[in-house]
Amino acid sequence: MRLQYPDTSRPDATPGGSRLAQAVGPCYSYAGIARQLRRSAQEIAALVEECELVALTTSDDYEVFPTFQVEDGRVVPNLAPVIHALQRGIDDPWTWALWLNSPPSGVGGNDAQTSRIQQLIDGELDRVLRAAERTAASWRS
Repeated sequence: MRLQYPDTSRPDATPGGSRLAQAVGPCYSYAGIARQLRRSAQEIAALVEECELVALTTSDDYEVFPTFQVEDGRVVPNLAPVIHALQRGIDDPWTWALWLNSPPSGVGGNDAQTSRIQQLIDGELDRVLRAAERTAASWRS
């Protein structure tokens, strides 16, 4: 994956008006994610290359990073195995971001509105990973 380094005068980017961008939510620019994670550009590129961080390519060819994947100045713990599971179904970071930032469909109860990324933040790795594996299998079929 080739990463573009956007103008650092735009430290943070917010998705534009598309419904897809609105569903993913706010994003950091390349400089913004590097600052949030206290990492170099090379370290950010390595995280993306290893599917430990989701980078999205915008319509104007910038790489942006959904803010939901950063918690307390670090990448949400256990995000990588979930991304790897999703990647086995489809190699599309926009799809992964939508899946992570959406609540499970067809689920009732109190957590019906809890996104998968929030479930992961709450320590529910097994639950989210099983769901990612099932989803990836359905994407492959």
